[in-house]
Amino acid sequence: MSLIGGYASNTGNATGNVVTVTGGTVTGGITGGYAAGTGRTTGNTVNLGDATHTDLAGTVLSGSDVSGGSKADDITDNTLNVAAKEYPCKVPPQF
Repeated sequence: MSLIGGYASNTGNATGNVVTVTGGTVTGGITGGYAAGTGRTTGNTVNLGDATHTDLAGTVLSGSDVSGGSKADDITDNTLNVAAKEYPCKVPPQF
């Protein structure tokens, strides 16, 4: 299962979306915004933990890549907030 903050098709934009992971199991990617067409994926936020959930040690994120948006050529202004320790996922350096 993947987590996607916002989804847009055709020419729609997936912008300004928020995904917060505080526990559970995710076996797919974690993406702030996903545009299936030509739209933009900017200004999205992915939170790993929050003020209440600061330890994700029991969370299963096997194979999870974290990204702000789905467009390799248009992923500006996305934010990754890490408020937890022990987050078992891959975060790309260009986030």
